[in-house]
Amino acid sequence: MTDNVQSLFDVSREMAQIMFEFGADEPQSVLDAITLAIGEAKYQVKVLKPEDIESVAYISTQDSIESAGKKLRQGEIASFIVYPDSKMIRYAMMNSPDSWGEKFPLWYGAIECVDLSVMDLFNRLLNIPLQFLSVSMEESLELRKEHLPPEKFPWSHAQLIVGAVKADVSKPRDWVIKNGPAFADSGVK
Repeated sequence: MTDNVQSLFDVSREMAQIMFEFGADEPQSVLDAITLAIGEAKYQVKVLKPEDIESVAYISTQDSIESAGKKLRQGEIASFIVYPDSKMIRYAMMNSPDSWGEKFPLWYGAIECVDLSVMDLFNRLLNIPLQFLSVSMEESLELRKEHLPPEKFPWSHAQLIVGAVKADVSKPRDWVIKNGPAFADSGVK
């Protein structure tokens, strides 16, 4: 491989789109995961009001992650997105159960990373009481209710890098963790 081609390859890998998806029965767990990922970075919150779902018109607010989470729990908003001043994270978002016309029974969070150094974040998120956590290349796994038991999780999804699902939700550390088909080629660290 020539130096120019290798250089282009390295740049494209550095700008990878890595998707974290996670869910929990309790909204605070999803908020905690987003807060952990954002860390001390400054950020901007945008909210989506229920009447704006059709247009997907998120509007900028002065909300904190916690205040946007409170509005989401109270039904004042349908979703929120956090845009941090971060070199690793492009955005984080949170949706309530069964939002967007989907039949998904958990509070849902997603984080898009542009850096391949995501395994430390993955391991830290395992300490939060989530029901599932997945890391995939470039796109959502489009999980549904039937994917939540470990034996039904889409472990063979071509974009899955690594996934973790609670075998027993009542046990905090009872994770089933498996690498997906994209793990070897992902370059994640």
